[in-house]
This record gives sequence, structure tokens and C-alpha cells, in this order.
Amino acid sequence: MRVVIHGGMFKTGTTSLQHLLNANRDLLSNEGIVYPYTKIGQHSYILNVRDPRWSADHLLSIAKEAEQDNASILLFSGEAVSALSYSQFKKLTACFEAWQTEYVFCFRHWSTYLPSRWKQNCIRRDSQTFEEYLNLITNPSLTHFDLRYDLILSSAIASGAKTVRSISWDNAMDQDGSSVPESLATIGFDQELIQKLAIDPEWLNKTSPIIKVEICRILNGLMDYKRHRKNNELFWAYARHEECLHFHDIVRMYDKINTEFKLVIEERLLKGGTYEIEVPNFDNLEENLYNKHGNTFVNLKNNRVFDVPSGSNQHYINYVATWQNFIDLLENPLFTNFERLYNEFQRHD
Repeated sequence: MRVVIHGGMFKTGTTSLQHLLNANRDLLSNEGIVYPYTKIGQHSYILNVRDPRWSADHLLSIAKEAEQDNASILLFSGEAVSALSYSQFKKLTACFEAWQTEYVFCFRHWSTYLPSRWKQNCIRRDSQTFEEYLNLITNPSLTHFDLRYDLILSSAIASGAKTVRSISWDNAMDQDGSSVPESLATIGFDQELIQKLAIDPEWLNKTSPIIKVEICRILNGLMDYKRHRKNNELFWAYARHEECLHFHDIVRMYDKINTEFKLVIEERLLKGGTYEIEVPNFDNLEENLYNKHGNTFVNLKNNRVFDVPSGSNQHYINYVATWQNFIDLLENPLFTNFERLYNEFQRHD
């Protein structure tokens, strides 16, 4: 039995892949492929070695049950895997030492990945501007996995896995308009099975509109200040290969937030102004990735990991205002109403 762990990364169509696999568990089972059931349709929380609640025994029991059912492939998918350190990869791989463990990753060019990743962090937990995020992530001393794809692959390879394979999201999108077909083929699905799955190219986890992201960012900062929590805990937890201790997830309650309150924040964001910043092209990082791990990529194009024009920098509109500019709102009755809603959502989480 092959144990295949699809480890993300984030913002590369992973949610669409997971939705497809979960919706077709019975079809996959008939083909000898076990995609374990979870309430959320993916496996980040049972693969996340960073989490103190993680259980190697639970994974081992899943593998033994799949083997008893004569599965040819036991397939997991969880973006949290891409955030693991070398020692954490070793723990995860060791769970399946009785079988052949394989890792599959999908990587996206930094010029579009980083803005999308920053937005995802902001709707869940963080409060830094995009410029602040970009300055931190490109600090050479940090070696954050958002920037250093090569470290993810080096750790997975050194963990003792049988194989590690990589997909270029950009090249897959150029070919198929989606990363899902290439991901399935790389996992080991034959073309007949891929056709049976009737892939819907719609991206399920689309990035939120920028003003929605910005409002969440401001509210995250205010809630951190009000409750004496660390700012940008999600970013720093990932940087340190640790588990984030608390999520705001304000995006989940966004539609229920008082419209007047959201307009107050939006108007002040707009009044604070914006300016355009250029995202670097990262040619040096791509060259480093190709030199170290180009052999793991299944869909190189023109001998490039990301076949995008050299120097095709992306320009991004950055809002000037920071959450500190909104502290006076803590005394506003509209904030009191928001905090009541926030507490209600936290209790029912």
C-alpha cells in the first residue's frame, strides 16, 4: 500500500482538490483508494505535527484499517504539512514506516502567491499591512516557508519519504486552467479515473475582496489590543513551526457585522489613502529552487519551475492605515455591538 500525503501548499487549489476527493470517496474506494473521512473533508488537523493534540496512533490506526481493506493508495491532503519543520516531517513520515510514504506539493510563483497568502492570514488572524508582511517575509534571516519552498522539499526528502514530487501551479494553470488534474495525475490517478471525477474548474477558496480583507485586518488588530494578545500570531507561528494559539476568524461573522460599523472602518481606510508597491520577481529564488529540487517537479516548462516572463513584477495597492489608527473605535457603541457578536461566535466555535 502506498501512503500519499498531499501537503499543499496554501493558495494553490488545494481546497478544490480536497472537495473533489471528499465528494467522491465511494468512487475512490471502489478503485482501491482510501481518502479518510473527516468532518471538514481534509486532513490538516490530523497531519499537523505542530499541534499538541496531534496523535501518531490515530494515523497508524487509519493506515492499518486501510491496509485491511486492501487499499492500494491511502491518500491524505492537508496544507498544514507544508508548514512543518524537518523534525516534524520526520515524525509524520515515521508514522507510516511500514509502508511507502510519498509527498506531493504544489508551488505557486511568489509574485501572486504572497499577496494571496497575506490576505488569507488577515481574514483569519493577522493585522499587518501587505507592505509589512512583504518586508518581513523577504528578510533573509527569517527563512519563512512562504518564501523558502526549497526548505519544505529538503525537509520532506530528508524525513525518509520514498518519493517527493512537486507541481508548478503556474504551469498547471497555463495548461489546464486548474492545478487539480496535474495533482491527481501526480498522486497516481490514471486518466480514466480523472475523467470519471468530472472535475469542476471553479476555485472553491477564492480570495476575499480587498476591502473585506482590510476591515478584517483592522478588527484583528483591535481585538488583539483589547485582549492583550500578540499581533500577527498566525504569521509568527508559521515562521517558528508552532501552532497558532488563537484565531479571530472575523471573516466568518463578517456578513453579520453592523453595516454602519463596516462603513466607518472602510471610509477611514480610504481616507488614509493607498499607494502602489511592486512585488519583487524573485528570479534568484526560482533559480535556487530549480537548482536544488528541479528534479522533483513533474511539469517543468522550458526548463523553468514557473514559466512566467522574467521581471513580470506584480503591482499591489497597499492601504496606509494600520489598526493603531482605529483605537478610538474601542469607545464607540458600534464596537461594543461588534464585540458582542465576536464573543457569540467564539462561544459557538
